[in-house]
Amino acid sequence: MIKSIKDKIGAWFRLTRFEHAVLSAFGVLAAIIIALKAGGAITPLNFAFAMLVPICINLGAFALNDYFDVEADRENKREERPLVSGEISANTALLTGRTGLILGSAAGFLINFEAGSIAVIFTAISFLYNWKLKDIAFLGNLFISLSIGISFVFGAVVSGFTFENIPLDFWIL
Repeated sequence: MIKSIKDKIGAWFRLTRFEHAVLSAFGVLAAIIIALKAGGAITPLNFAFAMLVPICINLGAFALNDYFDVEADRENKREERPLVSGEISANTALLTGRTGLILGSAAGFLINFEAGSIAVIFTAISFLYNWKLKDIAFLGNLFISLSIGISFVFGAVVSGFTFENIPLDFWIL
C-alpha cells in the first residue's frame, strides 16, 4: 500500500513536472525581492498567493501538456510518461490541468486585479500553447520566453505597483 501511494505521488510529480513549478515560484520570489528594494510592499497573505500562482499554473500546464501529447508520447515510446505507462489516467491529467490553471488564476485575483489579469492571460496562453502553439516554432518559443520574463512584472504588481508605475527595469528584465 505505501509503495503504491509513493508510486502515485511520483507519477503525479512526473506528470506535473513539479520541479519546474518550484523554479517558477523562485523566479517570482526574486522579482518580489527586487520590487521590495524598489519601494514595493507585500503582505504575508499576498506573498503566499503570489507563490501559488506560478506553481498552480505550471502544474496545470504540464499536466495538460501530457494530456494533449499522449499519442505522440506513445508513438515515441516515452514509457516514463505517466499517461503512457498507465500510472495516471487521461481524465486525472485533464482534471489536474484544469484545476491548476483555475486555482492559479483565482489566486492572482485574490492579490489584485493586475496580478489576476497576468495569471489569466498566461493561463489562456498556457492552454493554447499545449493545444496548438507549441507546434508553431516561433510562437511556441515566444511564449516560453514571455512566461519566464513575466515573473518580473508579476513580482512588481504583487508588491503594490500598478501597470502604470512599474519601474522600467522590470519591463526590461
